[in-house]
Amino acid sequence: MFKTTRRQIRILARDPLLLALLIIIFAALLLFVLYPLARVLLNSFQAQGEFTVDNYKLIAQRRLYRNALINSTCKIYNYRRY
Repeated sequence: MFKTTRRQIRILARDPLLLALLIIIFAALLLFVLYPLARVLLNSFQAQGEFTVDNYKLIAQRRLYRNALINSTCKIYNYRRY
């Protein structure tokens, strides 16, 4: 396993264009996927500038939100609820 990893690192070191392309791909992934997901997660814990779990309490209290969450999860895992 380590030999193949060393070989791949050597290939990257020989080809700077490939290395630059990989860096650009990872930077774009961070910028356009991971950063927005982190912001949404952090904002879900905020209400009027303060950290709170009120949004998640609301999901647990309201049947409509709870059903939407359950149906979405069932859809992800290809499970029929009814």
